[in-house]
Amino acid sequence: MSTCAFAAPVGASAPSVEPNRHKRRRAEKAAKIGLPLQAYTVDEYCVVFRTTPSTLYRQWAAGGGPPRYKDGHNTRIPVSGALEYQRRLIERGASS
Repeated sequence: MSTCAFAAPVGASAPSVEPNRHKRRRAEKAAKIGLPLQAYTVDEYCVVFRTTPSTLYRQWAAGGGPPRYKDGHNTRIPVSGALEYQRRLIERGASS
């Protein structure tokens, strides 16, 4: 029986893999040497706040979303700005 490198054999359950595990290495490295995480990548933000990159980019295109800055070719979201943005969303939802 031949198997594809990307799929489990027929009848076998798919392996349990933590999503975006490789995306968390930067935060884990910083924690090991005692540095606080200063900014999220787009993927890290989406994992933490349970959203998708397309939703986040759509919010930015509409003039909303959390503050961001470019670090080379990477988009970063300051942790403090992300928390403030989430707080405003919660307040706006509570007042509706």
